Amino acid sequence: MSDLSSITLSHFLVFPEVMRNEALCKRFLEQVLDIKIRKIVFLQKEAAYKESRTRHGIRLDVYVEDDADSVYDVEMQNSIESLKRVRYYQSGIDRQILKSGAFYTQLKTSFIIMVCNYDPTHVKKDPKDPASREIPGLAYPMYKRESVMACPVGSTVYDDGSHAVFLNTRYDPKYREDMPEVCEFLDLINEKRDISPEALKYPLAQMAAEGITRFRQNEEKVEEIMTLAEYLKEQEYKAREEGKMDGVTIGREEGREEGKAIGIEKSIQKLMKAQNLTREEAEKILL
Repeated sequence: MSDLSSITLSHFLVFPEVMRNEALCKRFLEQVLDIKIRKIVFLQKEAAYKESRTRHGIRLDVYVEDDADSVYDVEMQNSIESLKRVRYYQSGIDRQILKSGAFYTQLKTSFIIMVCNYDPTHVKKDPKDPASREIPGLAYPMYKRESVMACPVGSTVYDDGSHAVFLNTRYDPKYREDMPEVCEFLDLINEKRDISPEALKYPLAQMAAEGITRFRQNEEKVEEIMTLAEYLKEQEYKAREEGKMDGVTIGREEGREEGKAIGIEKSIQKLMKAQNLTREEAEKILL
């Protein structure tokens, strides 16, 4: 019997699969953005945008558009990511929308929603900089990026049609009542048990719980995850060992860091080949 403890909604294979439910995804967008959507359409099962052999591509977990000419990208993030990832994803989406010869006015309103398994406002202390300090996060369930044009006499909203939203699974429970339905969904992200929809209060979490249970009952998909998990453990071990060897060969602290980087790069290449992934997706798993 496979160990299902690692198959939570936060898993990179599970999240897009569960969220690819029209009713669930529509409810998610409406609750997070406080809007009403008549209809959504999934553009691709997993949208992968490749630009060239020398540039990073982007692979989108959940990419949909609505009947009001807006597009939405929903991403699951398990490790602390630079905010510049959002910037890069935004530019990639815009380039796909705006085909050659089109006008900039044809760019659609876009929303990038990052479901973060950490508080994105938490700034860790830099171990290499003794003067740096750790800044605790705000511990709120959701953050929205706001852009303004400002000058000494005032400011006005800078509205270019792009929006970024960050959900925080590590929110402080005292804020739960500010957005109870969204928080109940966030509580499910790392849940390792099957939970009956009847035990939950709101439709968003109820539908998500049903999706997770269906995924866990699919033996083929469970086996795929277990096989990949074992492969990743093996590659992580090999990366560490290769890093040590390269570090010893060079014989300096820089050598150990360089060796580690070489080992990680080899693991990325192997994972891309073995699982037929883009570089972006392999990095998302390993880094």
